[in-house]
Amino acid sequence: MSFELAYATSHSRSGVISKNIQPHHRMNFPRSIIGKILSPVWFRATFGSRWWQFVGPALMNVILPKEYYQVQLNGSLVFDELGWWHYQRDLEKFEGIESEADRIAHSRFLFYCAHGMMLFNNRVQALQYAMRRIGYEPAEPPTLNPQVWLDLEAAINRAGKTVPA
Repeated sequence: MSFELAYATSHSRSGVISKNIQPHHRMNFPRSIIGKILSPVWFRATFGSRWWQFVGPALMNVILPKEYYQVQLNGSLVFDELGWWHYQRDLEKFEGIESEADRIAHSRFLFYCAHGMMLFNNRVQALQYAMRRIGYEPAEPPTLNPQVWLDLEAAINRAGKTVPA
């Protein structure tokens, strides 16, 4: 589940949540996608009735793409006062991170960690899932040679000296 799909589902179906989101911040998915793929029945069957407790806080802290904070004016997207304020407020949530791109990636990483915990209920799997979702592929661990690691030859030599022949 991408944060865009979760965001669209939560805001297109929930009146309580959508009242708090400005109209130009809502996702504009085609109704066919929302109607068929993201129906409330499908979503609840897939993620359970308590999905918001898992991903809600992280979803509310995701920094969306700039286009979602902008309004259309004369055929192009521009920031209005409210959109700029929300965008800056969302960036400030991660003020300890220097670059804007890193802040956005970190907010998405935290969302995917929460989503992974919802799916796997295991922190290691959730972190691996989040890293893959943001495009970071962990390097393959080096293969260990048990002969070197365990030093079996030395152990055999030691055992041979202590065992009577």
